[in-house]
Amino acid sequence: MTWCSTWRSRLPDDGLLTRGEFGARSGLSIKALRLYDRIGLLRPADVEPGNGYRR
Repeated sequence: MTWCSTWRSRLPDDGLLTRGEFGARSGLSIKALRLYDRIGLLRPADVEPGNGYRR
């Protein structure tokens, strides 16, 4: 099993990570992820319309 397949096997069923999970795996802080989203550098794949939950 390769590193990539091991990493993928730990994804949720829908294949999307929360902002916190992504930050922990990538080494980016939540503050950095918010900034990158605001300036359009790194956008979340999905945002829940009702509560703004990012994945």
